[in-house]
Amino acid sequence: MAIEAFMPTRLFKAPRRFKYMIIHDTSCQWENSNIFSIDKRMFQTSPMRARFRSIKKYYELPYHFICEKIGENYQTLVGRPLQYSCFLEFPDIDRHFSEYSIHICLMGNYNILSHTAKMYEQLAYRVICPMMKTYRINRSRIFLHGELSKQHSDCPGFHFSKQALFAYMAKYQMGTQS
Repeated sequence: MAIEAFMPTRLFKAPRRFKYMIIHDTSCQWENSNIFSIDKRMFQTSPMRARFRSIKKYYELPYHFICEKIGENYQTLVGRPLQYSCFLEFPDIDRHFSEYSIHICLMGNYNILSHTAKMYEQLAYRVICPMMKTYRINRSRIFLHGELSKQHSDCPGFHFSKQALFAYMAKYQMGTQS
């Protein structure tokens, strides 16, 4: 109870049970997403958080998880704790979908960049499969931002393959993750 007194008033509590997952890239929140490229040697989450705070005046990032490439490997970071909803940051998505979703961001603009096998593995292994198991989310309830929004129909990029992601998820769920 005392901890809640220090929580920012901008964040809203998420529902107790998530029903969906929505995958984004940074181009849907920042028009000039070239500042967040994928080939950096350091995490870009802190600069992104500072930029989001200065421009939008929000305390937290609009995503629960962020997958970004650091050097040759991909890392997954927590952007916003799961107990807080992201529905206000995505007015282009029906509130029901947005409020009951885990929002996952891919660092970079994937209309320009191609996805790699390592990125699909990281998404499947570190975020999507564990969240599916924890919250009992069926794979038919995993959406791309562009599937739910007319405004951002290309998010998370034309090069993103939902079928490739599902193939890595199946590989992980069958226990053949190498």
